[in-house]
Amino acid sequence: MTGGSCGSSIKVTQTSPRLLVVDDSAAIRDSVAQMLKFSGYQTSKADGADEARVLVAHEPPSLLITDLNMPFGNGWELITYCHAHHPELPILIVSGEPPGARPEIERHAKGFLSKPFNFHELLAEVARLLPAHTAFAAAH
Repeated sequence: MTGGSCGSSIKVTQTSPRLLVVDDSAAIRDSVAQMLKFSGYQTSKADGADEARVLVAHEPPSLLITDLNMPFGNGWELITYCHAHHPELPILIVSGEPPGARPEIERHAKGFLSKPFNFHELLAEVARLLPAHTAFAAAH
């Protein structure tokens, strides 16, 4: 992920959308979560699909942001799980793979960012996808 000026921090509240960031790279996972938190979102992190499935089952997030290729359960499996159990959950794929590598799985995601991406691209996608969350949040 490439940098960008973030400006001032926005206060995170209990009503702030909850985003789950899933990536096996601690540097990417932590920087994405930190930037999202700085922008006013609640964040949780997982290092792979196995851990993320537990978190989603316990308390579905407002938005799932996931890498695809990870050693601890891959993003394809996570997307399939989420689509089966939480079909309204918006999913943003962030991957070094080009879009279209697995269209049968990608069609369940609402967005795709190719790595490297910058903070402004990430925030634009998150803002675009969160309105789709309104019905999902009301149901949970």
